[in-house]
Amino acid sequence: SEAALRLLVAAPVLAVTTMVCGMLITALAVRLLSRAITPGPHRADGAVAWRAWLVTRLLDESRAGLFPLYASLATPYWLRLLGARVGRGTEISTVLPLPSLLDVRDGAFLADDTLVAPYELHGGWMWLGPVRIGTRAFVGNSGIVGPGREVPDRALIGVLSDAPADGRAGTSWIGRPAMPLPRVAEHSDPARTFAPSRRLVAARAAVETCRLLPVVLGTLL
Repeated sequence: SEAALRLLVAAPVLAVTTMVCGMLITALAVRLLSRAITPGPHRADGAVAWRAWLVTRLLDESRAGLFPLYASLATPYWLRLLGARVGRGTEISTVLPLPSLLDVRDGAFLADDTLVAPYELHGGWMWLGPVRIGTRAFVGNSGIVGPGREVPDRALIGVLSDAPADGRAGTSWIGRPAMPLPRVAEHSDPARTFAPSRRLVAARAAVETCRLLPVVLGTLL
């Protein structure tokens, strides 16, 4: 029928419009709240701690409500919109950061459920600090880079592992607390890793566009 046809045409527009509005509202809220988020100790029941907690909750919820933005080519742009400093050629999945305290350098890789620049609570205080992920550094699934920590260039933090306080460039770490892990660097074609061709990027973008289909179907239902 004509009504069904109109609905089919309107659904993609409504779905994309809803997602864009959600993006902008979330980004605006995170930006405003982040103005008062500064490194250092803060009372756990104070205004800064409340803001840091709320930013974390907003971004945790966005990983579900705005899931097409995560683990995709759009993720670095999304994090920049939130206030993070993100370099070129980065690969970022379902990361959970405090964006205003995050600095990700060129070619870095952040896997699923990584916590970067999270807050730490102890003794009635919340500790906040900047985090830097170095050039071509790797943080594995559910890895944690705590406040004030740095992952050096080409360093690797393993799955379910903490970033150490004394890591050096090119080293690998695993566990909580982190222990050094011997690793022999394997050279691979940059066109398959850090510098993919335009054809590969375009093919990936086409595939990732299909992630909007569940959003459109949800709008129809």
